[in-house]
Amino acid sequence: MAEQSGEKKAVATEGYVSNRDTLAQRGGSLGVLIVDDEAELCRALGDYLQSSGIPAMTATSAVEGLGMLRDHAPAMMLVDIKMPGRFDGPRLAELATAMDHKVKVVLMSADSEALEDARTDTSHGAITVLDKGLEPSRVKAFIEAILPS
Repeated sequence: MAEQSGEKKAVATEGYVSNRDTLAQRGGSLGVLIVDDEAELCRALGDYLQSSGIPAMTATSAVEGLGMLRDHAPAMMLVDIKMPGRFDGPRLAELATAMDHKVKVVLMSADSEALEDARTDTSHGAITVLDKGLEPSRVKAFIEAILPS
């Protein structure tokens, strides 16, 4: 990940109050947030999960993903490792788990080198790393195995 002036750019998380409990009290769904700069992949996977009964939201940038985490408190985030913009997937995973320690972050990539790097360096806080080439039904099964029903 490229860093400016040798320092990571921080995103303010101070003052963040999770609305996870409020959503649960209202019977709201916590669901899955898919964050990937490939809009078509986001839409296709989100539609598949929705049609399978798993609430899903999508974001096409890390910054948008952080806003959706703050506003919707998803139970899980599926995050692309390589994304253009302010920060990449591993940095998003770090920020997301700092903002909401209950969210389960899963990093994804189609790039085998990026997958290996993410598996080796676990400082990002993601619970696992998945190949983006997985069939949607396998992603669904993985989500159902991790998230409480």
